[in-house]
Formats: sequence, C-alpha cells, structure tokens
Amino acid sequence: MADVATLPGIDEQAMELLEAVGYRQMETLARAGADVLTSELGNANAMLKLRDESPSVDLVRAWIDEACRVTGIEPVPDQGPQVDWINHEDTPEVEPFLLAAPFAIPAPSRCFMDHQVAVADVPVAVLLNRHAGPLNARTSAIRPRRRGNDARPVTSGSVRLAEKSQKLPAKREIDTSRMRTTENPDDHSIPIPEPLPSNPDDHLHRLRTPRPDTNKGRNPGSRFYIRGVLHYEPLSVYLGALVTLPLLLALPLALLSTMLLLASEQVPASFGWVPGWLIVFPLALPVAALAWLILAFGKRCRICRQKWFVHTTHLKNPKAHRIPGLGYVVPLCLHLLLFSWFRCSNCGTSIRLKE
Repeated sequence: MADVATLPGIDEQAMELLEAVGYRQMETLARAGADVLTSELGNANAMLKLRDESPSVDLVRAWIDEACRVTGIEPVPDQGPQVDWINHEDTPEVEPFLLAAPFAIPAPSRCFMDHQVAVADVPVAVLLNRHAGPLNARTSAIRPRRRGNDARPVTSGSVRLAEKSQKLPAKREIDTSRMRTTENPDDHSIPIPEPLPSNPDDHLHRLRTPRPDTNKGRNPGSRFYIRGVLHYEPLSVYLGALVTLPLLLALPLALLSTMLLLASEQVPASFGWVPGWLIVFPLALPVAALAWLILAFGKRCRICRQKWFVHTTHLKNPKAHRIPGLGYVVPLCLHLLLFSWFRCSNCGTSIRLKE
C-alpha cells in the first residue's frame, strides 16, 4: 500500500497531521471527502500546533485527487456546505407566532390505530429554534369550530380495575419439590472447555509473544530476556541505531578538530603540534548526517508514533533508558544493539526486534 509520504509537495508537518487523523495510506486518503478532511486537519492542528496555518480546502482536494490518480479510486463527491441553523425564538417578530400557536398533547400510538390515522397524515411542525434559512409563515385569527352538534363522548375518570384484573392470569406458585439444595450438589455439571492452544506461527501471536526458542534458558528478570511488541521493521531500527551513534560521536570531534586546525593555522607557534589528519572528522560529519537523515530520522514507535533517534524537549516516560549527561538517544541505541529490545522513550512500551 502506498504511503502518504510519497505525495508530491507534502511536508513533514502535513504528513504528521494526516497520520494524526488516521490517513496514513493512499487508499484511505482517496476515499476521504475534502470538506470533512479539512475540518479534521484544522481540529488536529489546533491541538498539536504543528503548522502555523491549517491546510486549505484546495490543498486538501489536490492531495485527494493525487491519491485517487495513484490508486485508481473514484473521488468522493463533496457533500456541500453545512446548513446553518437559526434560532428564530430569540427574535421579537416571532413572539406573535408563539402566542397563537396551539398546545400539542402527545397522543399514544393506540389512538392513531383506533382512528385509522397514518403517520404521513400528521402535519410536521416547524421548529422555530432550529430552522434553516428565513422563516416564511403568517398568523391567522380564524380558529377551527366544531361542526353541527358533535359533542365529545363523556368518559368516566375512574379506572376499571375489576375488568382488568379478571383478564390477568392466576399467579403461579413455586413448586418446592423442584428446588435443589446446596447440601447435595448435582455431579452432572456443565464441562468448561479448555482453551485452544495458540499457534506460535500465527501473526498476532508473534506480535505479542516471542517464540519459545528465543528466550530458552534465559532469566525473565535479566536484560537479555527479550520482551515487548514486535516491530515491523527490525532491520531498519538496527541500521538507525548504528548510524545515530557515529553521528553523535562525530559531532563533538568535528567541532574540536575544526577549532584545533584553525588555531594551528593562525597561531602555529603554540598549536604546531596539531596533526593534519584531524581534518577527517569535519569531513566525516556531513556523511554521517546524511546517513542519519536517510536511515534513522523517520523511525517511529508503532504504539505512540513518536520518533526515537531525534532529541525532543518534552517529558519522557519514567521507564525510558537514560544515562546522566548523555540523555535518552544514546542509551536507547546502546540498549537495542546489545539486547535486541528497548523501551520507547515517549510511551514506555517495550519493543523487541526478534521474533
């Protein structure tokens, strides 16, 4: 499945917004509506503050068109602008309508059945507090009158309990002979089926639990005991840690070497002892940085979707790997290279790199 990162012209912040609202794949983006997706991206950007301005409708529609072109899915037509409901009860002009409106009494469904009145024959009332557009109505002083000498039938206000009680069935008494005692329990109880053994080769089982051969003979309390959720790209995580450590080592060495080489050129009497091969560290720094951008910058946790090999200034999880003076990135790289599992610095979830 194609990823939204392949969209032309999309930046890192827009890609994170799409992933935050659940549109990571091209197929999901192609089936979205432009207006709905624009509203969701605006709400997500208001909470996460990833961009100065939320993506416009034209930009979102261009993303959807490109996703439809790549996947071959027909675009979803826009549902049109949303209806703005107006509360007319707050306007003084509607007060005569409220005073002249008849009082409606809820009628039971039995009343409609007795008088053979269909649901479609009942007029629909106008909701003045939730009306779309301008109100077009007028009051009338004419009130309906009864025809001829039709009079309402006189009914008794008392409830006929005697007739109703005669129709009720007689109360059934409890048969004590069919009751069981706790002293003599029945031996023929319902057997509880044993749970089926899980298949070690099942995909979901491998995601949650490592294979029995992986931790065979290892102490569960040891760091060499591999635990956690299986990552879907273990090799790329290994490579990301391998290129991150040389970059963090080459950065201070490159700065120190540059200062010493400049000092040896400006003040040769005091810094003539500086060897010329130190130029290797400043030259190796761009190569290490390029490898880090390609192999390690985009590596994320499959649980919280936060990056691992990037220094961030937010609050970390108490279970995160940390060495005073080195921060969180270097201990994480060392731990996963030595033990093939680690804890995410952001959510604390254990991630393993072996099945």
